[in-house]
Amino acid sequence: MKYLPIINKIDNLVGNSASGHILLFKAMEYILPRTWHIKRAVYNWKANHPGHQHILDAGSGLGQYAYLLSDINPNWSIIGADLNETQVAHCNVVFRKLKKHNVLFKKSDLLKLENKPTYNLILATDLAEYVEDDTELFKRLRCSLKEDGQLLLYSHLVDRNNPDKRRVRMKLVDEQFRNGYSAKSLKKKLKEAGYHKIKVRFVFGLVGRISWYLSVFYPLKMLNAWFGTIFILPIYYFFTLPVTFLLNYLDTHTGHISGSAMLVSAHKCDNAE
Repeated sequence: MKYLPIINKIDNLVGNSASGHILLFKAMEYILPRTWHIKRAVYNWKANHPGHQHILDAGSGLGQYAYLLSDINPNWSIIGADLNETQVAHCNVVFRKLKKHNVLFKKSDLLKLENKPTYNLILATDLAEYVEDDTELFKRLRCSLKEDGQLLLYSHLVDRNNPDKRRVRMKLVDEQFRNGYSAKSLKKKLKEAGYHKIKVRFVFGLVGRISWYLSVFYPLKMLNAWFGTIFILPIYYFFTLPVTFLLNYLDTHTGHISGSAMLVSAHKCDNAE
């Protein structure tokens, strides 16, 4: 059972429809526990960064996080960067139809980003696990930040008792170079790349994992068995959404001693070097 083929099938089903993508992006925003954590973190960042900001969505994929960012503040300038040229072109067509004129997608190799301080915030979600030279990635992202710019990084947390174990979520995707990081190893890599004020927040505690199984795992299992299930999923979500909403809220608004993922913030401070 794999995640990306199903998401791509859904995206192909929606096509270039503006209303279809609004529905898809909103569903991902409210259903996925991960998005709840990212949304809250961005709102917290926004509270201390009024006015116009330049933001990079690194590894933008379908564009759901670029859409979320543009909804939070339509005045932000947002660049979505991804290696998939077809996906980039598709996102640009869709976002023009959505009249999201503050968002632009570019084909970009993040390991070859210009050494130019451009962004106030860089969002990197499920990115570092797929880049072999993650040290160079972190350095390149740092160079792209303005002074006191912030990297907001979402990454999977390895099982400290069995670092080689792949969590269920990681088994749903391919082409990873690593299963994730420990908090200690990720902080070390970021410090070596020149970041400061590094903060790690554990996410996906017990309630988050239950929510993920209800909102993602079981629907994916049904869709993998028969894609036609997509037409009865609204009935499934009608009954499960109240529960997943509550679970997502609890997972987002309570602290965790540990979890199965991390939300990490790290700053560029040239004067601290």
